[in-house]
Amino acid sequence: MSDWKIQVARILGEPTTTILKNYYGQSNSLEVNEERLLTFYDYLRDELTFPFTAFHGKAEVTCMGLDQEMNVDEIDGIKLVCKRVDEEVTIPLTKLIVEDTNANLSAIELYQKWVREC
Repeated sequence: MSDWKIQVARILGEPTTTILKNYYGQSNSLEVNEERLLTFYDYLRDELTFPFTAFHGKAEVTCMGLDQEMNVDEIDGIKLVCKRVDEEVTIPLTKLIVEDTNANLSAIELYQKWVREC
């Protein structure tokens, strides 16, 4: 089993034994849903340091914080409030790219991998 799956299971409060059982052909216990997105939101609230710079497409944005509305859904997931030039925009975290030197890289990549692969 991948280390990232174990990390996500711990964040979501899933017992590792359940994850191992499901790894061998049963249902996906790490499936992305609204409840788990809210749990991961809490994790990111504690882990991410704001503000930080990221890229949305080719545009550089300054990420100011997690979207306080917590309007998470299985399509857009968790969103960040960002500034692009003089405009404030809300961008799904899955659509942002951070540089390798960004202190938030590991938490962001873990979230993005979970959403993309589960």
